[in-house]
Amino acid sequence: MAVTTAQRKRYGGNPAGVMQAGLPPIPMTLGYGTLGAAAPPVPPAAVPPFNYAAPTPERFTGTAPTPTPYGDFTAPDPSKVADDPYYQFRLAQGEKARGRSAAARGTLLSGGFLKGLEGFSQGLASEEGQNAYTRALQTYGANRDTNAQNFGQRMSAFQGDLGGFNANTGAALGFGRLGLDAATSQYDRAYGAAKDDRAYQQDLHGYEAQGDMAAQDFARLANEEAQRFAAANRPPPARDPRMPIPMRTFQPRRR
Repeated sequence: MAVTTAQRKRYGGNPAGVMQAGLPPIPMTLGYGTLGAAAPPVPPAAVPPFNYAAPTPERFTGTAPTPTPYGDFTAPDPSKVADDPYYQFRLAQGEKARGRSAAARGTLLSGGFLKGLEGFSQGLASEEGQNAYTRALQTYGANRDTNAQNFGQRMSAFQGDLGGFNANTGAALGFGRLGLDAATSQYDRAYGAAKDDRAYQQDLHGYEAQGDMAAQDFARLANEEAQRFAAANRPPPARDPRMPIPMRTFQPRRR
């Protein structure tokens, strides 16, 4: 069937492809498959796993020093003064000197000489007993101070080791925090990019779905218009020659 100029103007150029009778409907299969079927959105880009290895903390291996107990001062036994070498030396030297002097005067065997030796030995014992006490006290004090100094040196060394460990641990924690911040920032950027990509794909799917729906509406309307046009312009059926031609009754015109 020829398409007239009026038809071309009405249907925009060349409607012959959709308006002639007997043509199949315009197909409704577009880019997303069967029109009207929900196409799943494109999955987001793979987000890398959070990659961060925490630093392994070191263990402090130092041991705090234990102070060595130092007992109380014990005074020397006075009954043992005679065993003191200082006392024995001074006693021997004193007796010799007094014996030579008594011999020179001729009183070596007198009672006065013997009594003088006794008094000398008693006085020397008292003096050397005090000297022994003083020496023992001084030795005790010196040893106690040395013990305290040794403990102080060990404690200073321990505190130095502990301070170095704390400094190293603080530096390691600082570097670990920097690594954690960097890994977190990288993960956040990757996660944000994946979210944006997913949102874009969802929006794109929505736009394409709307376009498919519009194309479906256009195809349906075009097919309906083609069917109406074909029905309106279909030629009358051919006459059967076996059928008699109907006769019209003549009616004279009235004047």
